[in-house]
Amino acid sequence: MTKKKNNWFSENIDDDIAKTLINLKVTLSNGKVVSRDFTPEIGIDYDLLEEELEKTPSVFAFWSLVLAEQKAAVMVIERNIAAKKADVLKLIKEEEKAHEINFTRKDIEDVLKGDDRLKSLDNMLIMAKKRESKLFAIVKSLEMKSEHIRSLAGFKRQEMRQP
Repeated sequence: MTKKKNNWFSENIDDDIAKTLINLKVTLSNGKVVSRDFTPEIGIDYDLLEEELEKTPSVFAFWSLVLAEQKAAVMVIERNIAAKKADVLKLIKEEEKAHEINFTRKDIEDVLKGDDRLKSLDNMLIMAKKRESKLFAIVKSLEMKSEHIRSLAGFKRQEMRQP
């Protein structure tokens, strides 16, 4: 069997774009940063199918755990947003009571949209969800790779048994 590498990215995607799309940086809950180009993880070295087959579960587990960390980060940001909104709404209610006025729903939405901390948290959430989506794509690709490798390894074993 000839050696065949995954060249799809290099053949179809500009290097500058690939660096942005394929590179991933995730901050774990302990503060450490995982920064990787995941292209090698989804490529297959056809000459080393057995080794690829053996290491794939570990690689899959690693990226699944990183995905879990990212999902937790998204949930933390979502909770922070909810808490900040509650704080802002509490201040609005206090203002209404103190000045005997009622803000309209539009007024409240404008105050929430204008809050700098909420805007910052919303931007953090967007980036966190982007990283979560990338990690999901990596895990899905690894599932597909695992299935493909098992199939190829089976064919390779059959070829080796034939006289």
